[in-house]
Amino acid sequence: MALRWSANLILKLRQKPEIAAVVAISGLIVAAVSFGKDVLDLADKAQVQLGLKPDSLQIANEDAKGKFSRELTRSAWRRMFWMRRYGLAVEDGLPTQDRKDTWESYLKVLDEWNADLMVNIMLINKYYGLEKRRFFEQKIQPQFGELHSCINRLHYKEIYEKKNSSTCKFSGQNSEEEIQNAVEFRKRLDSLNIDLYCFVSGLDAKGRFCGHHNQ
Repeated sequence: MALRWSANLILKLRQKPEIAAVVAISGLIVAAVSFGKDVLDLADKAQVQLGLKPDSLQIANEDAKGKFSRELTRSAWRRMFWMRRYGLAVEDGLPTQDRKDTWESYLKVLDEWNADLMVNIMLINKYYGLEKRRFFEQKIQPQFGELHSCINRLHYKEIYEKKNSSTCKFSGQNSEEEIQNAVEFRKRLDSLNIDLYCFVSGLDAKGRFCGHHNQ
């Protein structure tokens, strides 16, 4: 009787792989209770790979992984905050001193970001795997690089009036076009914000799963 029940169970699991996945993950979670955190991390990654949970950073964890995730998230949003603030200063025509102060604050967070970049990439790979690292390297970091070129062009207006060597292709550099460029800069920041939200939460603005599984 037991053998027949086991055979029927195996047949059903083969016919319904999603049920098999749940059973397998349940087994991993049970094992985690017995054998510890490493197996729990394996279960978590399995759920992400199977599309059963979003590919989010574990910012609530009270361990090295959680601490790293919180610091990376804060660093990314801090850099984006000062970029946005500088762009709005240009867009709104704020005084030169206001722009200078904001620029100096941006340069500080830029230095911190670049100093930690390689370490962050390696830790993303360690804690979240190769696909999450690729999403960061191929989707997030290139946008930061392009936006830095754009903000340079906004800040060093006189230099870029004389040459067109920037990788950020704005329409022009006179006073009217400068405001248009700042508006375009803000739109590009909005695009990065969407991808960063996806990278951190594993969800898009409508609450749907996003990330490398949907690329």
